[in-house]
Amino acid sequence: MCLYVRDRKPLIAKRDIVVLKYLRQEGKIHKKYKSPCQGMLVTLGKLMIAQPNTPNIIYANKDIFNRDIYSIGGGVIHAKLNESNYYGNYCAKAIIPKGTEYWIDPFGTEIAARQMLITKEEGSNESVDTQLFKEILESAPEKNGIRVGDYQMIDDSFVHPTKRIAKTKVRGIVCGFYEDESPIICALETFAGIWGSSDSKIGEHTSVKKAMKLFNGREVTAQYKRQINDNDKWRYDAYDAFKICVNYRKEKNENWYFGSLGEIMTMLNNAMYLNAAHNITNLGFIININDLYWSCSEIDFCYSFGCCLNKFNIICGFYHKAHIYKIVPFYHMI
Repeated sequence: MCLYVRDRKPLIAKRDIVVLKYLRQEGKIHKKYKSPCQGMLVTLGKLMIAQPNTPNIIYANKDIFNRDIYSIGGGVIHAKLNESNYYGNYCAKAIIPKGTEYWIDPFGTEIAARQMLITKEEGSNESVDTQLFKEILESAPEKNGIRVGDYQMIDDSFVHPTKRIAKTKVRGIVCGFYEDESPIICALETFAGIWGSSDSKIGEHTSVKKAMKLFNGREVTAQYKRQINDNDKWRYDAYDAFKICVNYRKEKNENWYFGSLGEIMTMLNNAMYLNAAHNITNLGFIININDLYWSCSEIDFCYSFGCCLNKFNIICGFYHKAHIYKIVPFYHMI
């Protein structure tokens, strides 16, 4: 199993860092624990030191934004930074000792270190060290005093995740910035749904290269509002994703819209900071590898664009509108 990173240079643990180590548990009475990928026997309560002595770090590829990516294929021990359904059937609390070299993947979901103590305690999100997430947020993109990962309040102010937050007064989270440096704000919830019926059309049909540069979710959603009315029920029911976004927090009289491919890609590209904010406050959602998100950008009447995280990259593709994927509403500041 490889860990993909944007920087081959290791970080150094400033203190003991608590993480989650997933294992395969075998047997009910005489329990044995093995690493989920290589099947190596693991003794709980014992410090594991990675072999070989030097991590095997090689150039892997460029990501969708033309950044160099490296893979670490050996010499480290892998762990998770949040609970996951994709790994072993037992989650142990693990500790990366102070002074240890470690690396984090581009999306803030996985970590690997030169050594790790696998404790006898079960692990959960509550056990992970929040100080690590605070350190991650220190490098979050910032414009005009607002950082990715900051929460927008219902009074239009912005609060950093490390500050005291009145959770009932949070509207959304900053997931990126537009060209004019105004914040892109996404909801704290995701929804599962289809894009719409196979013959539905709202925006212009386009190619993936053009769609990746589109930040026009507000305009396309405004077009949906003009095109659809409650008296035309068949057409209204043809656009599930638009309905979900427009009706999000409708009782608050707020302007939510269905994000374009460029907006969704920006959110996924900043997954490390959004995941860190969630792990501190428990507000919002974790962006996991392989979760696919719909965008409002269309290729034709039957297909629309969506994207997901995969290993080190953001993968964009077109998918039949009748498939069920994740939908995230975005907010427009007037």
